[in-house]
Amino acid sequence: DGWIYESMNRTLGVWAALHGCAGNPVRVSTKYDGGSKNLRCSTYPMCSHGQVMRCKYDGGHGDWPDQPQADHLIWEFFKN
Repeated sequence: DGWIYESMNRTLGVWAALHGCAGNPVRVSTKYDGGSKNLRCSTYPMCSHGQVMRCKYDGGHGDWPDQPQADHLIWEFFKN
């Protein structure tokens, strides 16, 4: 298709550098871990400003984790 796509790890690494984070991402526990979609999250440590976090789950493109847990997880992310 002519587009160049960067990997998720490279893209998040750039965001981590911009936010002054140190080190590699580390696994963090949330009360929503596991479940039928196998949700798991990680964050870059010691950011000087902001936060860089990723959450992954088993599902197809455009799929969404179980409700209402997904909405609660998103809210937890944005309120912090």
